[in-house]
Amino acid sequence: MLRSPLRSPLRPSLRSPLRGFIPADLGSDLIAHWSADDTSLITLSTANVTSWKDRVSGLDLAQSTDAARPVWSATSFNGNPGVTFDGTDDVLSAASVGNLPTGSSPAEIWAVVDQAALVADTTTRIIFAYGGTSGNTSRAIRRTVVSSQNRASVITGTGAATGSAALAADFSGRHAVGGIFTASGVTAIMDGVATAETAVVSGTTTTRTVMGASTSLGASFWNGVVRDILVTRPTGAAKRHLLTSWLASRRAA
Repeated sequence: MLRSPLRSPLRPSLRSPLRGFIPADLGSDLIAHWSADDTSLITLSTANVTSWKDRVSGLDLAQSTDAARPVWSATSFNGNPGVTFDGTDDVLSAASVGNLPTGSSPAEIWAVVDQAALVADTTTRIIFAYGGTSGNTSRAIRRTVVSSQNRASVITGTGAATGSAALAADFSGRHAVGGIFTASGVTAIMDGVATAETAVVSGTTTTRTVMGASTSLGASFWNGVVRDILVTRPTGAAKRHLLTSWLASRRAA
């Protein structure tokens, strides 16, 4: 296995020109951040990702099977670094949720992605999920197809059932998407536009963290490119405005 030689020189690119904000400015509200730009935390075998650690606590999402590894490229996200998942079997995971909020504890999941699946492909495709090994015990942000349109949505399990929220806008190509999980509901956000909150109490357990598939590791494989995934505590209106502006700059860059 080879570690990419690109290291700290890429870190300054994470700072947005918008007010100079970077996710680290969230302080203790930032729980995890996987950035395709920060190759000091990505281990490669040729271009295949064997390990991707988050920038906050080092939660390591890994893959031991070469054929199931996504591919890092310096230019795959609109000329910027990205990690491409093939929609067939690529997945990174950890047998832990680290410091990610569980039970009904509030959290926000954010992602900057390039969604490649066509509407003819009606398979649900998950960007990021964590918790137990079923939908009833995990929470996730994902792509679904509704009324012949790609939709960004979020889902969370109560322990016995699930609740979800989906946006009406087209989720094709590059977007910044997110899910807000409160103690009593979930909200989906894409490019600054949010759904109404769906009432549901999460019952997230602690088995696994997964990028690119469901927490079962055998379904809902993501088809597209990931540039950033972040997990935060509740940010509030002011911090959320700064964060979503930064996410928009990453999507457009």
